[in-house]
Amino acid sequence: MTHTVHLDIEQLPDGTLLTVREVTAVLRRSRSTLWRDIKNGRLAQPIRINGYSVRWRVGDIRKFLGT
Repeated sequence: MTHTVHLDIEQLPDGTLLTVREVTAVLRRSRSTLWRDIKNGRLAQPIRINGYSVRWRVGDIRKFLGT
């Protein structure tokens, strides 16, 4: 089952944390491309919530998008 994520990041505070699914939806990139962007320094490293969960700040996503 595919879930579509609809986010208007312009309405969210910079400190809001987004999941991998949300970030890939906002950036319209695959997970592989997302991790490649991080590895190449184009996208900020995520924040590790626990051993397995990571999140990105909305502010970092805005910087990536140039908004």
